[in-house]
Amino acid sequence: MKEAADYINSTAPSGSKIGIATSPSHTYPEMPNKKIMPYKDSEQYDYVIVSHYMLIREGFDDTEIKKHYTPIYFVKADGAVLVTVYQYKK
Repeated sequence: MKEAADYINSTAPSGSKIGIATSPSHTYPEMPNKKIMPYKDSEQYDYVIVSHYMLIREGFDDTEIKKHYTPIYFVKADGAVLVTVYQYKK
């Protein structure tokens, strides 16, 4: 999750709205000058961060994310995707 936060910190403009779909979301690394909140399908974000753990263990449904957001960064370990960063399709 730190690598995803570092990517957001280095690329996202100040004031960006970030939806977090990770478990647990309250332990996420600090992202200064960003609006960080738990992801909800009813909200619109500039970026969304989804952990693979949420998909396979928590049963998180990422259907709406895939409709409205484009994957722009992957955190991997030995080729396996652990976290995906998405950006809103404009």
